[in-house]
Amino acid sequence: MKQSGRVWLEGEVIRYRWPTRVGWMQRVRPRFDEWSLSLDRVCVVGEHTNESGPFADDYFMSFAHADETWVDVSRYAEGFDAFASGLADRLQAGLLTGLAGSTTFASRILWPETHLDRPMFTYTTRKPASWWGRVFDLGSNVQTLSPDCLDAIATSRGDHDA
Repeated sequence: MKQSGRVWLEGEVIRYRWPTRVGWMQRVRPRFDEWSLSLDRVCVVGEHTNESGPFADDYFMSFAHADETWVDVSRYAEGFDAFASGLADRLQAGLLTGLAGSTTFASRILWPETHLDRPMFTYTTRKPASWWGRVFDLGSNVQTLSPDCLDAIATSRGDHDA
């Protein structure tokens, strides 16, 4: 399994598994984390990038739920292309990604098509509180669902409440 994990569709369920250790420790004592998500709980599918590349994964597909939370799958995960193709078939959507060249914080909604190309996330820079943080510019980025994404969730809530 790649460091970015493995993603697959199992019937109507998205499954994602990734190693929680890196390097030699993963080879000696493998440890993994995973999540699964039923397609009927997905309200929004999107993509987003961050500034972590090239040393860490920086390109993701995201799935927002009716409870206004989301999960991510690394675009570099093993099986991603087959997964994305199967997902597009099941959602009857194009899911054409377009942020592959981005090197900064960016996002866009891929589905539902009524909200296509609108931002999925809003990014806010949190200023460091300490003097050292300000000197070394140790601020952080806060990622939240965008108003467009929240609107898409609200629109679909009737179909996805559990």
